[in-house]
Amino acid sequence: MNPRLGRWERVAELPLMVSAIIFFAAFAVPIIWWPSTPDVVTATCEVLVWVTWAAFAIDYLVRLLLSEQRWAFVRESWFDLVVIALPVLRPLRLLRLV
Repeated sequence: MNPRLGRWERVAELPLMVSAIIFFAAFAVPIIWWPSTPDVVTATCEVLVWVTWAAFAIDYLVRLLLSEQRWAFVRESWFDLVVIALPVLRPLRLLRLV
């Protein structure tokens, strides 16, 4: 493995795990409080969902760029790509870390 890629993955692991938890909470809060969710809470949760999506997308792109064999990376990291494409699956990334 590329040492720079390994270093990135070690540094990004905890922030991405926290991002997954934040996403899960931001996704769930409006559903749990529905229909009486205050507009400010809904807006805040929407922003948090987009910010966490961006964090996962940036992580994937950085890992792709740091990979020596990019097609092999895409084949091996297909689940991460699905998580970016389908935001509802983002909390499942926690399973990968376990």
